[in-house]
Amino acid sequence: MSGRPLVARYLGYTKDTENYGDEALVWIIRDLLAPEIDVKIGCEEFDIALLGGGTLINQSPWLIDEFASHLDRARLGVVFGTGVGDLAFWGNHFDRWRPLLNRCGFVGVRGPHSQSLLVDHEVEKGQVVGDPYLWLKSPVERDPIPKRLCVNIGRTNDSLWGGTDRDLLDFIAAALLQLKGEGWSFYWISVWGKDIDFVQELRQRVDPHSNPILDARDQPLETFSALAGSELFLGEKLHANAMAAVAGTPFVAVEYQPKVRDFAASLGMEDWVVSTAERDGGSLLNRIHSLRAE
Repeated sequence: MSGRPLVARYLGYTKDTENYGDEALVWIIRDLLAPEIDVKIGCEEFDIALLGGGTLINQSPWLIDEFASHLDRARLGVVFGTGVGDLAFWGNHFDRWRPLLNRCGFVGVRGPHSQSLLVDHEVEKGQVVGDPYLWLKSPVERDPIPKRLCVNIGRTNDSLWGGTDRDLLDFIAAALLQLKGEGWSFYWISVWGKDIDFVQELRQRVDPHSNPILDARDQPLETFSALAGSELFLGEKLHANAMAAVAGTPFVAVEYQPKVRDFAASLGMEDWVVSTAERDGGSLLNRIHSLRAE
């Protein structure tokens, strides 16, 4: 195109999050839309109000007025790779979101469940574009070690299906101890700074002599190497599972919130999702074993 690129103001989680996924999505979306669209944070002059990645629609009330204000100032509204919050978990705020989304020129969402929620609430232009993180290419070749499991869990401020974060840690630790007895070894990864001590406690309880924890925010290459070197991945946080997908490592996703199932469904992996409300160790182990057999 001739002339300057269109400028898009990015709206979403952008700074001080200590969250690998939120931080990465800003730059991934920026690179995907360049050079036609110049994605910026906090700019005052812009052509596009861009609702970025993350689970923002029907989940982040603080964004409603901000998005409305930016739509009023922009030539165009765009949603790119955003998740839609499930009503059973987050309540129904579509009376405020619907008119904003219907003003947008493009509404691309993370997965099929997000799209269905839009259709059910009269937002007809929604389409699945997938999570933008999946556009990355792994920096390492996959070379898995048999019975090597890479693991991620973390804190949710007890905002999860069934029980508490502490209950989940106890449940996962018991399952991993059974796998250890079967000869499995472990890598451990964190994608949020506030999760590191939680993952450390899990490691101490399961196998304190195993590989040290990798922080994806500071050690992305090492994290991808660990994922590519593992036969399977067991992950709670959405973008931990996304990293496994990019690395080509099959994953069993721990659905602490509905967004995890939506992401897995976008990749045809919904059969390998286990809800945190399901505290059946046998069921979790069966999924791991059956996925390995696949």
